[in-house]
Amino acid sequence: MKFDSRTKVLITAIFSTAAILLNDPIRLSFVLLASAAAVRVVGVNPLNGIRRLKELFYLFLTMAILQNIFAPRGAPILTLFGHPILFKTSLMNATSTVIRVTIIIITGYLLIALGEREFIRAMVFFGVPDVILLMTIIGFRFIPIIRNEIRDMLNSLMLRGIEPNDMKLKERASFYLNLTIPLVFNTLKRARDIAAVLEARGFRSSNRRKVRFERFRLSDWLVIILSLAVTICIAAIP
Repeated sequence: MKFDSRTKVLITAIFSTAAILLNDPIRLSFVLLASAAAVRVVGVNPLNGIRRLKELFYLFLTMAILQNIFAPRGAPILTLFGHPILFKTSLMNATSTVIRVTIIIITGYLLIALGEREFIRAMVFFGVPDVILLMTIIGFRFIPIIRNEIRDMLNSLMLRGIEPNDMKLKERASFYLNLTIPLVFNTLKRARDIAAVLEARGFRSSNRRKVRFERFRLSDWLVIILSLAVTICIAAIP
């Protein structure tokens, strides 16, 4: 069964908002299960989002572990050689962070699976301003461009005999800091070129074109209402 692109955007908004507002890991776990079920119902495998954005998931998992080690909070629940290494509040916060990011990745993958055309149509329907919509689309386009530029810069330096992995920690930090300077300038140059092209084509000089949508089907309404009702029930758990 095919679902409307607006339905997928609303599902993403509902569960992502719940993930941001809730802090209890138990409630977030229920939201995670509900969001994965909703994403599966509309025809997208939730595991694909984690596979595609696994680097982001690993990053937040590492941050959560480091937070528990270097910013301990709460009573210790695990000790090693007499030294506490795991703390209750820090563990709860780390668990909440990992679950929250997982929810955002799973539901956010719905927008990626939509494709640019359907995403733009849905955003226009909900009245998102042209400037914000344009910046969002360009931001999605810039991510692989910047990633490729970083890879090309690292490969060219390695061909010259510079191996970052062999450097000491301080030298490696300085190396990557110096690497960001040309990257920022290249990114700003691309942004300036894009702005010049948009001005040359008269961006925002004419009124926005109206996008026609079909009415929501019963299946779309059911998924939206159930997602909202489940989220409210989870948030209302005492």
